[in-house]
Amino acid sequence: MKVLNKIFIPLIVLSLFTSCSVKTNKLMRTGTFMPNDIQLHQTMNDFELLGEGEVSVEYSRYLFFFTHLNLINGKEVARRNQTIINFSGNGNFNYTLLPDIKIRRAVYDMHIKYPTADFLVPVNIITEKQGMFLGSRVKQTMKVKAYKIKDK
Repeated sequence: MKVLNKIFIPLIVLSLFTSCSVKTNKLMRTGTFMPNDIQLHQTMNDFELLGEGEVSVEYSRYLFFFTHLNLINGKEVARRNQTIINFSGNGNFNYTLLPDIKIRRAVYDMHIKYPTADFLVPVNIITEKQGMFLGSRVKQTMKVKAYKIKDK
Protein backbone atom coordinates (compact mmCIF):
# COMPACT_ATOMS: atom_id res chain seq x y z
CA MET A 1 0.00 0.00 0.00
CA LYS A 2 2.82 2.39 0.83
CA VAL A 3 4.46 1.63 -2.51
CA LEU A 4 1.25 2.42 -4.35
CA ASN A 5 0.90 5.68 -2.42
CA LYS A 6 4.46 6.67 -3.37
CA ILE A 7 3.69 6.06 -7.03
CA PHE A 8 0.10 7.24 -7.40
CA ILE A 9 0.20 10.38 -5.25
CA PRO A 10 3.04 12.00 -7.26
CA LEU A 11 1.25 11.02 -10.48
CA ILE A 12 -1.99 12.58 -9.30
CA VAL A 13 -0.19 15.77 -8.15
CA LEU A 14 1.70 15.95 -11.44
CA SER A 15 -1.45 15.55 -13.50
CA LEU A 16 -3.16 18.28 -11.46
CA PHE A 17 -0.31 20.72 -12.05
CA THR A 18 -0.16 20.03 -15.76
CA SER A 19 -3.91 20.40 -16.17
CA CYS A 20 -3.91 23.77 -14.41
CA SER A 21 -1.57 25.46 -16.85
CA VAL A 22 -2.88 28.37 -18.89
CA LYS A 23 -2.02 28.65 -22.52
CA THR A 24 -3.36 31.44 -24.63
CA ASN A 25 -3.32 31.31 -28.40
CA LYS A 26 -4.43 34.25 -30.44
CA LEU A 27 -5.10 33.71 -34.08
CA MET A 28 -5.77 36.75 -36.12
CA ARG A 29 -6.67 36.79 -39.75
CA THR A 30 -5.97 39.93 -41.62
CA GLY A 31 -6.85 40.85 -45.11
CA THR A 32 -4.39 42.81 -47.15
CA PHE A 33 -4.93 45.20 -49.98
CA MET A 34 -1.27 44.95 -51.01
CA PRO A 35 -0.70 43.23 -54.34
CA ASN A 36 1.49 40.15 -54.49
CA ASP A 37 3.82 41.58 -57.14
CA ILE A 38 4.90 45.12 -57.77
CA GLN A 39 6.67 46.05 -60.98
CA LEU A 40 8.66 49.20 -61.42
CA HIS A 41 9.60 49.93 -64.99
CA GLN A 42 12.74 52.04 -65.28
CA THR A 43 15.06 52.78 -68.14
CA MET A 44 18.59 54.15 -68.21
CA ASN A 45 17.05 57.61 -68.70
CA ASP A 46 15.88 57.43 -65.08
CA PHE A 47 19.45 57.14 -63.80
CA GLU A 48 22.32 59.57 -63.70
CA LEU A 49 25.86 58.26 -64.07
CA LEU A 50 27.98 59.90 -61.40
CA GLY A 51 31.22 58.29 -62.50
CA GLU A 52 33.15 55.11 -62.83
CA GLY A 53 36.38 53.81 -61.46
CA GLU A 54 38.53 50.78 -60.87
CA VAL A 55 39.25 49.06 -57.61
CA SER A 56 41.86 46.39 -57.08
CA VAL A 57 43.02 43.90 -54.53
CA GLU A 58 46.24 41.88 -54.39
CA TYR A 59 46.62 38.78 -52.27
CA SER A 60 48.71 35.65 -51.96
CA ARG A 61 47.35 32.16 -51.51
CA TYR A 62 49.52 29.52 -49.85
CA LEU A 63 48.92 25.76 -49.81
CA PHE A 64 45.57 26.41 -51.54
CA PHE A 65 43.96 27.23 -48.16
CA PHE A 66 45.65 30.21 -46.54
CA THR A 67 45.10 33.68 -47.96
CA HIS A 68 47.23 36.72 -47.13
CA LEU A 69 45.82 40.07 -48.26
CA ASN A 70 48.62 42.37 -49.43
CA LEU A 71 47.14 45.51 -51.00
CA ILE A 72 43.69 47.03 -51.38
CA ASN A 73 43.58 49.77 -54.02
CA GLY A 74 47.35 50.09 -53.85
CA LYS A 75 47.36 50.70 -50.08
CA GLU A 76 48.50 48.47 -47.24
CA VAL A 77 45.76 46.47 -45.61
CA ALA A 78 44.54 47.31 -42.13
CA ARG A 79 43.56 43.86 -40.94
CA ARG A 80 41.67 45.09 -37.90
CA ASN A 81 39.40 47.45 -39.81
CA GLN A 82 37.20 45.72 -42.35
CA THR A 83 34.56 47.60 -44.28
CA ILE A 84 32.72 45.47 -46.79
CA ILE A 85 30.18 46.58 -49.39
CA ASN A 86 27.44 44.03 -49.97
CA PHE A 87 25.92 43.68 -53.40
CA SER A 88 22.43 42.28 -53.06
CA GLY A 89 19.20 41.99 -54.91
CA ASN A 90 15.81 40.37 -54.81
CA GLY A 91 14.08 38.01 -57.14
CA ASN A 92 16.04 35.93 -59.62
CA PHE A 93 19.42 37.22 -58.46
CA ASN A 94 22.29 34.78 -58.87
CA TYR A 95 24.52 35.05 -55.80
CA THR A 96 27.28 33.00 -57.40
CA LEU A 97 28.00 35.97 -59.67
CA LEU A 98 28.83 38.21 -56.72
CA PRO A 99 32.45 39.24 -56.31
CA ASP A 100 34.27 37.60 -53.43
CA ILE A 101 34.72 39.34 -50.10
CA LYS A 102 38.26 40.54 -50.83
CA ILE A 103 37.29 42.68 -53.82
CA ARG A 104 34.15 43.89 -52.02
CA ARG A 105 36.42 45.42 -49.39
CA ALA A 106 38.00 47.49 -52.15
CA VAL A 107 34.63 48.82 -53.39
CA TYR A 108 34.29 50.85 -50.20
CA ASP A 109 36.64 53.45 -51.73
CA MET A 110 34.12 53.96 -54.55
CA HIS A 111 31.43 54.54 -51.94
CA ILE A 112 33.62 57.20 -50.33
CA LYS A 113 34.39 58.77 -53.73
CA TYR A 114 30.70 58.99 -54.69
CA PRO A 115 28.75 59.33 -51.42
CA THR A 116 25.53 60.43 -53.15
CA ALA A 117 25.36 57.32 -55.32
CA ASP A 118 22.22 55.26 -54.84
CA PHE A 119 23.87 52.10 -56.10
CA LEU A 120 27.18 50.79 -57.37
CA VAL A 121 27.25 48.39 -60.30
CA PRO A 122 30.17 45.99 -60.83
CA VAL A 123 30.85 45.94 -64.56
CA ASN A 124 33.65 43.41 -64.91
CA ILE A 125 36.36 41.70 -62.91
CA ILE A 126 39.82 40.93 -64.30
CA THR A 127 41.78 38.30 -62.36
CA GLU A 128 45.53 37.95 -62.92
CA LYS A 129 47.01 34.85 -61.31
CA GLN A 130 50.72 34.10 -61.03
CA GLY A 131 51.39 30.48 -60.09
CA MET A 132 54.07 29.64 -57.54
CA PHE A 133 55.18 26.45 -55.82
CA LEU A 134 52.30 25.45 -53.48
CA GLY A 135 50.62 28.80 -53.88
CA SER A 136 49.81 31.74 -56.11
CA ARG A 137 49.73 35.53 -56.27
CA VAL A 138 46.44 36.99 -57.40
CA LYS A 139 45.49 40.51 -58.49
CA GLN A 140 41.84 41.29 -59.08
CA THR A 141 40.71 44.50 -60.73
CA MET A 142 37.04 45.42 -60.88
CA LYS A 143 35.41 48.22 -62.87
CA VAL A 144 32.56 49.86 -60.94
CA LYS A 145 29.97 52.42 -62.07
CA ALA A 146 28.14 54.71 -59.63
CA TYR A 147 24.55 55.69 -60.42
CA LYS A 148 22.02 57.97 -58.85
CA ILE A 149 18.27 57.96 -59.46
CA LYS A 150 17.22 61.21 -61.11
CA ASP A 151 14.85 63.47 -59.24
CA LYS A 152 11.74 64.32 -61.23
